[in-house]
Amino acid sequence: MLRRAGILIAFLLLLIPSAQFAWRNRDMPDFGRLDDDALMFVSAQGIAQGHGYRIGSLPENPYQTKYPPLFPAYLALVWHLNPNFPENLATATLFTWPWLAVCLGLACWLYRQYGLSEPRALLLTAALGLSPYMALFGSMMLTEVFFTCFVLAALNLARRPGNGAIALAGLAVACAYLARTAGIALVIS
Repeated sequence: MLRRAGILIAFLLLLIPSAQFAWRNRDMPDFGRLDDDALMFVSAQGIAQGHGYRIGSLPENPYQTKYPPLFPAYLALVWHLNPNFPENLATATLFTWPWLAVCLGLACWLYRQYGLSEPRALLLTAALGLSPYMALFGSMMLTEVFFTCFVLAALNLARRPGNGAIALAGLAVACAYLARTAGIALVIS
């Protein structure tokens, strides 16, 4: 019991650097620089306002065809809670950063499923969690971490016995595909 508490404390300590980075950059000073985040957020606005999955920042409001809809549908919750842009970017950070914690938890679980000891699994999780790219992607409105959560969930569930686990793995694969088109590889496999 004490060992598990130590591992939980170590896991929570591992989250501090990325949480601090997300907090300091909660207003997303680089928002729109990569274009993808801005397109997804404006598509989320269209969903939240009932206009459908469209790009409201372009003339004639065309349908969004570049990105799958799951992440923008999730971000539509941000627009429901706070429809005032750019003030709602801080709310968006609160919606994106927790996926990093979920991702690291799922990665640690997968490492354990592959037979690694708890210390080794935590060490690999620490290497992943302390990566500057994970902190960056975990605090931006990009699908990398969101998608990775569904991939890791699918891999974890696929290793478990039973039809329920298989069905849940299939659902995770479908969500991965709806988060990023790269998920089609999981659907095929």
